[in-house]
Amino acid sequence: MLIAGDLLDSTNLQGPSLNRIDRTNPFEGAFGSAGDGFQVYQRDVSASIPFAVLDDTVSVFPADMFGIIGEDNLDEFFGVTDTENADNPSGDASASWTFDISGAENLTLSIDMGAMGDFEAADTFTWSYQIDGGPVMTAFQSTVDETGGQTYTLDSGTLVTLDDPMLVDGTVLSNELQTLTTALAGTGSVLTLTLDANTNGGEAFAFQNIAIEGSLPPTPVAFALVDSTSLNLVSFTNGFAGAFASLGDGFEIYQRGVSDSIPFAVADDSLTIFEPDAQGIIGEGNTEQFFGIVDTVNGDNPGGSASASWVFDIAGFTDLSLSIAMGAMGDFEASDVFTWTYQIDGGPSQVAFQSTVDEASGLTYTLDSGTVVTLDDPMLVDGVVLTNALQTLTTGLSGVGSQLTLTLEATLDGNSEAVAFQDIVINGKQVFAFDLVNSGSQNLVSFANPFDGAFGSAGDGFQVYDRDAS
Repeated sequence: MLIAGDLLDSTNLQGPSLNRIDRTNPFEGAFGSAGDGFQVYQRDVSASIPFAVLDDTVSVFPADMFGIIGEDNLDEFFGVTDTENADNPSGDASASWTFDISGAENLTLSIDMGAMGDFEAADTFTWSYQIDGGPVMTAFQSTVDETGGQTYTLDSGTLVTLDDPMLVDGTVLSNELQTLTTALAGTGSVLTLTLDANTNGGEAFAFQNIAIEGSLPPTPVAFALVDSTSLNLVSFTNGFAGAFASLGDGFEIYQRGVSDSIPFAVADDSLTIFEPDAQGIIGEGNTEQFFGIVDTVNGDNPGGSASASWVFDIAGFTDLSLSIAMGAMGDFEASDVFTWTYQIDGGPSQVAFQSTVDEASGLTYTLDSGTVVTLDDPMLVDGVVLTNALQTLTTGLSGVGSQLTLTLEATLDGNSEAVAFQDIVINGKQVFAFDLVNSGSQNLVSFANPFDGAFGSAGDGFQVYDRDAS
């Protein structure tokens, strides 16, 4: 996706620039000759534009034999020609852009480039970049093929053949703009892009559509049990909260220092509270809410099965994923099991995470005190062995909609096995506008349909319908 850019053409819906912080060019308007230039130009806007950059052959000046930017290109562009002149004897010219790239990853830089002329090796341009003031790295570097030639086609169809064309990273530039793309290394907040150039004579090059693309990390859509807070949680239901008489049994949300009691098998008190403790997941330093499960098969629940559900608002997001921090400790049996499932808008139930037990292996657990405990038959989730140290597991979720129902079902038999969960997070990518998605819309300014209800026959139609309302 487009993260930032400048000199973007009129096909870009976000305007000529995006997330541009600044553009600095000390050479703008610095040259006395109208044939020299190093700056942003625009047809019908700029007071003058160096003739070597413009292709006026269609109607303005049919005899023109030189140019890159045609008469129909009315967008801003950066033009460079004859920077070595009386106002700038060294020929060196430089301009820079700064862009906000906060949070973006996998960055690439694309620039539309064109060049025309009989170049010399001393004619050169370099696009370089740095992120947050870090090392300067080259994005694009020009060279000149002094043994070759190039035939240029002007907009009128006129063909012009010149020696010594310009190349960028092996690609021969012509007077027709072409898009070159390169990967950018690193991430950060501010990207500084610099164009350095030096050219002497009537040769020209031009740039347009400076585009920085990348991806944004998933956005938290909704969560629960994250630092004891929630986001977009519509409801939480647990018929088993406080349902077990034994303090060693449990299937509910707990919090150190808040809950009246917490099953001992889920709490690691080995550091200071009860140093001989040899069982536990949630250490003394973890004072946030968590969901703990111990011995659901008991006198209050002989069947053993227990379930709880969370309903989250996920409207306006796509590419959903679910992450949960999980821990388990005990000598489990195959019948000890938990499953996380989900539904979107009452659709089919789908499995997100499924536990299993490895009854042929053992696992060594380390408590907060450093005590080491080895037990048979550890619990796994999708091939990942769970320990008494919480670890985050992530899975993709299929579908989009308005509400996601997340259900935890578990059966654990025995007060020496325990499972705990924290940081239930649903991530996704925000959809900025939509309509007719589960009968809803977002950021819809208006909808006009003069044919709504305009046809007399029930068999004819051109409008929005709803099975239960139309």
